[in-house]
Amino acid sequence: MDHFDQAILQIVQEDCSLGYETIAEKVGLSASAVRRRLVNLRRSGVIIAERAIVDPSQIGVTLIVSVALDKENTATYRRFKTKFTDIPEIAQCYIVTGQSDFILVAHLRKMEDYETWLDEHLLCEPAIKRVETNVVYSRVKFETAISTAGWTES
Repeated sequence: MDHFDQAILQIVQEDCSLGYETIAEKVGLSASAVRRRLVNLRRSGVIIAERAIVDPSQIGVTLIVSVALDKENTATYRRFKTKFTDIPEIAQCYIVTGQSDFILVAHLRKMEDYETWLDEHLLCEPAIKRVETNVVYSRVKFETAISTAGWTES
């Protein structure tokens, strides 16, 4: 990935609806060169998806849920990775180090739905030792773009 690819990535991460011509003007390449580079970035798996980003506060409530397992083993981790992947309200799932084993970012329509959701998906699991939930009341920063500023060519 050279500096042109890095510049193109920064631009499309901010607005993937821009045309090749607009991107080309910003990076100093031809539109056809930008198109070829974007095709290559998609084929190589650097760009995995292009989507609209919805403001969750406009449609519901965001919860950050920490889950600690009672007994940690490979089978339990595999089971919960599958379980959390299959719960539609969970937008993000991370296996982490520290006191928690999983961090979940979930979106619910309203806070009143939380108790039922918690009972159905987490509290019914005997392998879960502890669940701690934080309700997001204000988002200070949210970036989906991964900065490539200062990266050297590979």
